[in-house]
Amino acid sequence: MAKSNSIRENLVILPKTSVKDVLFYFGGDIQDWPERMSLSRENRRFSRWNLQTTGEILSKRFPESAIVVIRPDEMKDDVFSRFSNFVPKINDFGDPLTYDTCNNVALHHLNVLSEQLIRDFSSFDITLLGFSKGCVVLNQILHELTDRRERKTIDELSSFVSQIVRMIWLDGGHNNGKLAMIWPNERNLILTLKEFHIRTEVYVTPFQIDSTNSHKKFHFEHYKTFSNLLKTICDENLFVNQMFFADDLPSSIEKHFELLETFRRST
Repeated sequence: MAKSNSIRENLVILPKTSVKDVLFYFGGDIQDWPERMSLSRENRRFSRWNLQTTGEILSKRFPESAIVVIRPDEMKDDVFSRFSNFVPKINDFGDPLTYDTCNNVALHHLNVLSEQLIRDFSSFDITLLGFSKGCVVLNQILHELTDRRERKTIDELSSFVSQIVRMIWLDGGHNNGKLAMIWPNERNLILTLKEFHIRTEVYVTPFQIDSTNSHKKFHFEHYKTFSNLLKTICDENLFVNQMFFADDLPSSIEKHFELLETFRRST
């Protein structure tokens, strides 16, 4: 089992002696450092999914990757993840109001983090993995990549952008679906995945994707559109889209978290 040997502000880094890529993980609401989760009576029951342990789980799932777990810059009420350093236009609860495409905020911030890792790793490919609320960071980055593609931008970020080879959405969701997309559901965004040759992996559970739940209406609609666009635009060997725990109760938040241990098992 890989062990964390350094914590830099809001990072947990689980390096390996030889890696092919670095996986950056953006977690969901509730997930925090173990010591912080243990202080909350509500969060304590989810303590097995703390950020440190999640990093160790991912280290097993991706044995050839170094794992970098990025904690949100703020946990409102110790529950709601706010990635405002990646997604600048969010509400108090970390839900996106819109995705900024003009300033490459997320790419610049991620590039700075990557440069800090250079002394630990040689050149590497990059995998971006978002879970639940953390998927808004992937959405923001995809918007920025799309703007760069449409403008044919070549600048100091271009080399870094070329390192992004895989994006993984795990049960994405937030509570502002009417105003900002939950899943990438615009054709030009999916064209970016195709033209940048980014392998796209999508894994969901009925906790987020349930057509019978009125509270998840936008989650389901956005996911359905996203899925159809992937099928229409992307090469079959460049994307995976799977549902897990389809026969379990849609309200099962436990299965939502268990996806972290289960996804990719049959691929």
